[in-house]
Amino acid sequence: MSAIFKNKKKLTEAYSLILDYDKELNRLRKENNILKRNLSGLEFFNNNNRIIIFCQPIRNTILIISVTYKLDYKKRIKNLYFKINDLSNLIRSNLLNFLDIDVCYGGEFDALEHLIIKDFIIKTPNKGFGSLLLREALFHISQLFGEYVKITGLLSSVDEEDSNNKNRRNHVYQKFGFEIDGSYIKITAIPLDKIAEERQKWNN
Repeated sequence: MSAIFKNKKKLTEAYSLILDYDKELNRLRKENNILKRNLSGLEFFNNNNRIIIFCQPIRNTILIISVTYKLDYKKRIKNLYFKINDLSNLIRSNLLNFLDIDVCYGGEFDALEHLIIKDFIIKTPNKGFGSLLLREALFHISQLFGEYVKITGLLSSVDEEDSNNKNRRNHVYQKFGFEIDGSYIKITAIPLDKIAEERQKWNN
């Protein structure tokens, strides 16, 4: 009788071990599928002219921020088009999260005058994507044109119709030192200390 119980105990232990292995195998399959999906997303960037300026794993995906340049006839940057992509949902995030900035030159020496934010759209609310995109865009701009550069823009009237959108938008701009005057926004220097602080928060 004791032999039967011993065999039953061994079978139970073996069955439990098999279940554990099965769970681990399923977990590895899921991780493998996520890695394949993220790799497919990264390959997307290899086939176009975007430059990746930020890449960070977060939970089950990878966040990518990229920029595309347009040049004028003097081969100077005349437009910066920043995008943030969630590789777990590349197609949707590719369409909806971007920051479009024009670069203006003028004066006697046709030098850099200021930058203009043409459009800033984040359709994935409450994930910090807006702050992240603006933060990395400002840092990249500082690397291209220096810290002391004037950036202006006009706020969207669409956001004014929804108080939540308006508050979120204002919070993102003001976090990085933009002055808001009616529908007009402006900074005259890029707040590198604030950018470093926000990066530290993100990494923590």
